[in-house]
Amino acid sequence: MSKKRYNKNIYKRFKNFNAVVRDKITPNPFDSIKKNFLCGRLINEFCNQITKKPIHKLAFNTTNKFYDKKNDSPYKGSVFYTFFKVLYCGLLGVIIRFITLVLR
Repeated sequence: MSKKRYNKNIYKRFKNFNAVVRDKITPNPFDSIKKNFLCGRLINEFCNQITKKPIHKLAFNTTNKFYDKKNDSPYKGSVFYTFFKVLYCGLLGVIIRFITLVLR
């Protein structure tokens, strides 16, 4: 079995960029919940903290369907994980937005 060859310095930068995209740029799916009062902010933050782990697991498991750690480049895994995490956060945001519009 041959060892994978890739530039670790470039991969670190690439990984850090993807982490910024995932964690800082990806919108909070619960932004449509009113944040005017303390109660709204607490509900928003509470819901966000509850959904972080399931979204992570869902994105990770979906990434494993397309990425083979033994044979593929780590860049591919990082891109797939970022893509699926952003996708699931976006879908959850659309669903929450739809629910808040219907309940008005």
